Amino acid sequence: MTNDPIADPLLTVLAGLPPMQPRESHGRRVRHRCHQMLAERRSHREPRSGRLVDLMAVATAALYLAAVVSEAVRLWVE
Repeated sequence: MTNDPIADPLLTVLAGLPPMQPRESHGRRVRHRCHQMLAERRSHREPRSGRLVDLMAVATAALYLAAVVSEAVRLWVE
């Protein structure tokens, strides 16, 4: 075994290639798709949080109504 690097002609040719620069149209297209996906995720989350708020409001109203009815029954029985 030797410590000398192995001369590979393919690696030599690949090392000589200039770095690839993506086209501006590609960058715009990727940004557009990412923004579109983020907007879709946001739109799917909003109704869920709205449903949770609605559910909490209904539960609070039901609890309040139960307390009012029980207090009315207690006063009526006395």
